[in-house]
Amino acid sequence: MLTYHDYAVADTSCCADEIAETVHGRGATSAQINAIRESVKKFRGDICQQIELSNDPVYKGPICMNSVRSKSAPNHNCARGPRQQMNSITHVFDASNVYGSSQAELNRLRDSSGGRLKTQTVNGVSLPPQDTRDCSASKLKAKRCPFLGGDARINTTPNLISAITAFVNKHNQIAKGLATQNPQWDNEKLFQETRKIISAIQSNIHFYEYLPIVLGSTIMRKYRLSSYAGYDRNTTLLFFFMKLNKIALNELAGAAFRFGHSSIDGFFTVVKDNGQSDFIDLKDNFFNSDLIYKDGVKQCAKGLSEDKPWDVDRHYPSQVTPATLLHYVTYIISD
Repeated sequence: MLTYHDYAVADTSCCADEIAETVHGRGATSAQINAIRESVKKFRGDICQQIELSNDPVYKGPICMNSVRSKSAPNHNCARGPRQQMNSITHVFDASNVYGSSQAELNRLRDSSGGRLKTQTVNGVSLPPQDTRDCSASKLKAKRCPFLGGDARINTTPNLISAITAFVNKHNQIAKGLATQNPQWDNEKLFQETRKIISAIQSNIHFYEYLPIVLGSTIMRKYRLSSYAGYDRNTTLLFFFMKLNKIALNELAGAAFRFGHSSIDGFFTVVKDNGQSDFIDLKDNFFNSDLIYKDGVKQCAKGLSEDKPWDVDRHYPSQVTPATLLHYVTYIISD
């Protein structure tokens, strides 16, 4: 079963992707961004601003970063106040990275029978379904489109794809077992009961394996994060959680959550069937689903059991620094 170690090493992004994703406004087009980089012109407007980096020693050259303003959302209780940012996913640990954050997303992911989630079988391995939207003609023909998941960021790295794949397959395994034990249950009942179990598994990883290491026992006790005794409407503790405002703070989504990036290793391990371990550079594998299609989900899963997250500090690996990411974005835009 997936543990904190495997879940956290998957770029420590499963936890973050569960409660926050900012929605951005539409700014400059790809062509405009390229033109700006060439001529160092400013693109002014309400939702898009260019940050000039003309003489920066890291970026090497006259370029601009495209900074797009986040879309706004009403304040809590629609009260007047500062502009708030929109969160496109749920604010709680409910396995939305597996099931999505809207009914439309859930409908795309669900199978029509057995309470199952949709999958595809490639080389005998069960993988998430393809996302054929915006898939290139060549990948569509080869049946190698990016994967469809509960969160749009599923394809960010191979390890993240592997982690989500584990939960999708676990869902279907549990649903099959429940169907055997409860033959009277219909598709909807099987799905919802299985979803509860998967959500509980993820919550257990977050609260009992991950957060105690990140926050420490003092903070866990102070905010009563490790003393949940079960679902009982008569308990004071449940009342406390029901009254708690669960909205993810802007400060968390925009800044504090980035602490996890310092624990990312710039290389990740894949373990082949013969036991040989290879070290793969992360910067060459952003949004690279091809590695997973080549039997990579098993190799990445084995690698996750060996890799260790880095210590949380103020240092990031070069693979996730702005210089590397800008180079990657430039490549994607010009592709």
